[in-house]
Amino acid sequence: MSTSLKVSVITATYNSEKYVESAIKSVINQSYKNIEYIIIDGASKDNTLKIVENYDSKIDKLISEEDLGIYDAFNKGIRHATGDIIYFLNSDDTLSDDSVIEEVVSLFDENPNTWYVYGNVQFLENTEDMTVYGREFSVQDFQKGYAPPHQAVFVKAEFFHQYGLFNLEYAVAGDFEFSLRCFLNAAEKETMYVNKVLANFRIGGVSSSYKTRIRGLMEKEKIINHYFRVSTDFTSVEIQNNALFRTWFEILLLQNKGISRVLKKYEINNVAIFGTLTTCKYLIKDLELENLCIKGILDNNENMQDKKILGYDIKPVQWVKENIKLVDAIIVSIESSRDKEVIKFLNDAFADQIKVFSWKDLIESYASH
Repeated sequence: MSTSLKVSVITATYNSEKYVESAIKSVINQSYKNIEYIIIDGASKDNTLKIVENYDSKIDKLISEEDLGIYDAFNKGIRHATGDIIYFLNSDDTLSDDSVIEEVVSLFDENPNTWYVYGNVQFLENTEDMTVYGREFSVQDFQKGYAPPHQAVFVKAEFFHQYGLFNLEYAVAGDFEFSLRCFLNAAEKETMYVNKVLANFRIGGVSSSYKTRIRGLMEKEKIINHYFRVSTDFTSVEIQNNALFRTWFEILLLQNKGISRVLKKYEINNVAIFGTLTTCKYLIKDLELENLCIKGILDNNENMQDKKILGYDIKPVQWVKENIKLVDAIIVSIESSRDKEVIKFLNDAFADQIKVFSWKDLIESYASH
């Protein structure tokens, strides 16, 4: 493998004392050595800079000054970068292992017409459960609001020179707009998906707050309308979901009952849950409260096979087909409007053999009685 390709890793920090050292170590411990490490700090008030300065000999550029947010910091890093490939590592995230950059550089080296390589991320939560997110994306996915996680994206520097930096009009969804530009220009240069966890993404940062999520969804709507001339309404779905969650938690906390008790009127006892994100965990606790039997968690993502969520095995949908008599119903735990597609897929797959509900159906059914 050639080591002539220089990789510029850019980390934006602001009051990041809790996790920044882990991020730094994951970069400086990489087996690939032709790395330029740039840290752009937003004038932190905590011990971030003291921690960063402990690794002064390993950091090529450190700039600390007030900025206009993470994408402004990323743009500053790009302007100072001299590498052939650019990668953005958040201050509370880490590269998944010491060989990630070496493997990605090999892909660029072997595919000179590629300027955007992306993979998977693993969500880090305060539990033993690890969720892997990532797959191959298309332009059509962006129209639905889906994009590769930026923590798993490596980009040739020439893209920024040719098509511009992050658009500061988008304070939360700037990486979504940037990746969309890359995909829209993929006819000239290629994008490449590698089915590997490239980074660990920590749940619970600023991007996870409700206000930030709403702003990000509104920005996505604006971006999609700009590029596709299509109207979307992700924000309304989010607001409706939060109203449903409030109803659900009131039922749990004030009545000490689960929404899944409505399944009993259908004489349903054995349940599988489709989807592996947070709502799945809520459903597990709800079903346990109602003493219903959870036969497994369903996810067709091969990276999630043989893992567990709260002690329950994750299995492909094919497992249900092979064990049809073991499952009375499937509950879909997806929060987005994509749940309708999944419900149709499951209804088509199992016809009248297995009942299919969404978590939203259960709440509305319980509340109406």
